[in-house]
Amino acid sequence: MKNRALILSNLLKSLLKTTKYSEITIINLCHKANITRQNFYYYFSSLEDCLMYIFKFDNPFVLEEVSNIKINIKSLFTYIYKNRDFLLNILENVNAKNVLKTFLNDDLRTTIKSFIKNKVQRYETLRSEDYQLLVDYYSNAFLSVILDYISLPITRDVDNDVEKFFFFIDGDIQRSVDKLLKFENK
Repeated sequence: MKNRALILSNLLKSLLKTTKYSEITIINLCHKANITRQNFYYYFSSLEDCLMYIFKFDNPFVLEEVSNIKINIKSLFTYIYKNRDFLLNILENVNAKNVLKTFLNDDLRTTIKSFIKNKVQRYETLRSEDYQLLVDYYSNAFLSVILDYISLPITRDVDNDVEKFFFFIDGDIQRSVDKLLKFENK
C-alpha cells in the first residue's frame, strides 16, 4: 500500500494509545491526517480494515522462525508489553477485539501447524479431523491466554512470563498426539 495508508494506520495506532476505539471516527482520523474521507476509502474499507493493516504491518510473529513456537510467543509477549495501551483500547470494543482475535488466531494457527509438523513425532499418522481438532484446540487455548495476558498487569519481565507460559504447555502437544493415536488404535 501507499505512503498514505501507512500514515493513516500509524495515526490510528497513535490515537489508540490514548483514545478508546469507539471514540475514533473515520472523519476525525482523516481530519488529523489532513486527507479526505474518499482518500481513506481508497486504502481501507473501514477502521477495522485499517486496524488489520496495523497488525499485519506490525506483525509480532517471527515468520522465518514459525516452527519455533517459543520465539514467536516471546515476540508476541514483547509486542504486547510495548503496545499495551493500544491493545487495551482495542479490547474495549467488540469489532476491534474481533479484528485482533482474527489476526492472532490466523498467525497462531500457522505457528502451531508448523510446530507440529517440525517438532511433534507421528503427527502425520493422525486422522485429518484429529489433526484439525489439535490445531483448533491449541490455537484457541493460546489465543485465550494471550488475550488475558494483555489485560493483566505487566510484570516487565517478558522472558519470565514466556517461561511460565511454557511450564503449562511443555510436551502437551506431543502427549495429545500420543493419546489421540492410542485412542484411535483401540
